[in-house]
Amino acid sequence: MLGRLKLVIVASAAAMTLAPAMVAAQDGGRFMVLIPYFQPLEGARNNFGRDASEELRDLINTLVTHQAMERGDIEDEADEFNLDMEDLDCLRTIQLASQINVPVAICATYTEDANRNRVVNASIRTIADSEEFVLDQFTVGDRDGDVEAAQQIFSQFDRYNNQVRATAFCSDYAASQQWEDALRQCDAALAINPDATSTRFLRAQLLRELDRNPESLDESRRVLQTDPFHEGALQLATLGGARLLGRADDIGRPSIPPGIYFRMLMVGYFEGIDSQRGIAWRCADSLSLREFLRLEQRERVPDHSWLSKTRGRLAHEVHAEVFGWVLARLDEHGLIQGDRIGVDASTMEANAALRTIVRRDSGEGYRQMLKRMAVESAFTPLSSMNTFMATVFIR
Repeated sequence: MLGRLKLVIVASAAAMTLAPAMVAAQDGGRFMVLIPYFQPLEGARNNFGRDASEELRDLINTLVTHQAMERGDIEDEADEFNLDMEDLDCLRTIQLASQINVPVAICATYTEDANRNRVVNASIRTIADSEEFVLDQFTVGDRDGDVEAAQQIFSQFDRYNNQVRATAFCSDYAASQQWEDALRQCDAALAINPDATSTRFLRAQLLRELDRNPESLDESRRVLQTDPFHEGALQLATLGGARLLGRADDIGRPSIPPGIYFRMLMVGYFEGIDSQRGIAWRCADSLSLREFLRLEQRERVPDHSWLSKTRGRLAHEVHAEVFGWVLARLDEHGLIQGDRIGVDASTMEANAALRTIVRRDSGEGYRQMLKRMAVESAFTPLSSMNTFMATVFIR
């Protein structure tokens, strides 16, 4: 319920930040667009960039939803930050637009060959969410090239508006919990701009609400490929993975916190229990061990097959790290003295570095026990390269 409320809030916010055309039409106003000089590269002459940007401003001013900042206004605003208009590359343009509350910017660069043909690359930036709408590259000739370049960008600006409009509808439908309608609009927006990260993240949230967890997880991963530090996608990917492991129709049982798994292994090792069935039975038979496992009074102890499957998903290195951490905590509290420790009346030998611990009665180490139990249950332990994805998706 909390996650759904969060999605509704996020969708409402997205509707305001991702839909300038929609909001402008509602308010009867026009959204400002910052268009600096097109930036020449590789020694290209700058007169083309100046003329083309001026032509584009005139075309944008014909729209009912947007209005281009006048060149003089851009120069004045840039001067407030000790910049000349020639200094406004795409990064500085975005920074300036953010400072003066202009919601949209158009950036362009171009190269020039010996025949004065210009290859132009341009993009439209939505400032509120740093979204980039990359336009198709095009080439114009010397004669009236500035006019043609402006017309090329202007014609693609309509695609940007359509994408923004579809995203706005997606957000509106999501805010009213009409998930299927919202998903159709997000799909339409992504068909126009597959690189729209915010729209793709919203789609991942919608798929989760529709209980389509594998697809939601895939979409979250695609967002993280573009933005590895996207907090929402990181959280959604972790939740999606946990849901995949925990759904009854996927693996037949709910997910279980890893702390229970490691505590059960500790019980088996410290008490010298040689099988997973024996560990599960011992934990189920003892009220004190149930408390040690942090189980509720009527909560069932996980069975032996769950122990086998979980161990198969985790590398030996994970078990070693956890076991070493436990020994370190024991040492901090003064429960390790000399070369021996005692837990539940069983005596073990450990070296000073806490890296190795063996049973006095059998000489078997913790790592050896894990390998033996893996062989007995026919599981091949994961390598450390696969450990991260395994641990992320187990709650």
